[in-house]
Amino acid sequence: AKKVLCELGKDMGANTCRGDDKIAKISIVGGGMRSHAGVASTMFKALSDENRLKILRKVKFREFCLGTLAKEFGLSASVASHHLKALEEAGLVSRRKKGRYVIFKINKDKFKDLLEDMFDYLIEEGPEENNEIEVGRPM
Repeated sequence: AKKVLCELGKDMGANTCRGDDKIAKISIVGGGMRSHAGVASTMFKALSDENRLKILRKVKFREFCLGTLAKEFGLSASVASHHLKALEEAGLVSRRKKGRYVIFKINKDKFKDLLEDMFDYLIEEGPEENNEIEVGRPM
């Protein structure tokens, strides 16, 4: 399975291929990060705010509606909504409607995949990289 999937992934521009003879996983998101820096910057921006990190910790175990999260953190509904939208755009949380309520939960699998892809993106060495120090002119 790994050999076949890795070959397909290579054709699709996948960054990584992990697995064994029974199951394999390719990372296409990481490929997007290499060619579109906006994917990485969206993730970093979403994780750079203390309130967003607190929200992620809260929704990691169960779902919450917008109003409850706003009240929990002493935020207005519009500010809480702004933070949740940033987390949603980064793929870290998802929303669903339940009657008149908007319910949020963490995307555990996607969160894990995005972090793995982010790690791969940051440590990947390209052909242009080497161990030499680049010296510019003094400022």
